Amino acid sequence: MRPLIGIVIVGIVAVSCAREGVPFADFSVEPNPATVGKPVTFVNRTINATEFEWYVQGNLVSNQQEPSYIFTSSGTFVVTLVARNPKGVSGGSIRVQVLDPRDSLVGTYRGTVTVTLPDGRQGTGNSTCFIQHAFFNPLGLDITLTGINDAPPRNAIVVDSHNFNIQNDIAGVQMRGTGVRNGRQLMMNYTVRSASNNQLLATYRFVGSK
Repeated sequence: MRPLIGIVIVGIVAVSCAREGVPFADFSVEPNPATVGKPVTFVNRTINATEFEWYVQGNLVSNQQEPSYIFTSSGTFVVTLVARNPKGVSGGSIRVQVLDPRDSLVGTYRGTVTVTLPDGRQGTGNSTCFIQHAFFNPLGLDITLTGINDAPPRNAIVVDSHNFNIQNDIAGVQMRGTGVRNGRQLMMNYTVRSASNNQLLATYRFVGSK
């Protein structure tokens, strides 16, 4: 019976606030859990408010009625809404868990890299792939691949905790491809093309494990 009583009490409070004209703050954060670098929406269900103050960890981030927000680091954050009108003020807080999909991809993988030229010739050698968080991009990865002297992937954007897209333009070439982590194994496939005429210069394949 206790859950039912709680629902009735909340309903009475909401109706009372509506009648008196004072605000009744009510909101959610969607999605929750959130993802680093991807927007969330502060879904506002507040009654009778004309002004809104949104705080993340005690810092004012917006006065919009229903703003979007992007978390740039992982952890648990407190989102607070303060709703006002000339007759009063109401507030509430929600805890939001923020996940960083890069965490499961970061590490050192040892294996082999195979380079295939447009005429079909191939070369294979031992290689080590180092993956770490990109400093300036909350969804980015910095990738270093040893064993080759040209066209390492360097930059990538995370899709989810198992996949990323390689994209790098440097020294007149374009690198495009994908990376997939399956358990402890990592596979990367990407092409290198001329930036001027899109001519294929080489195809790279890395397979390694932590």
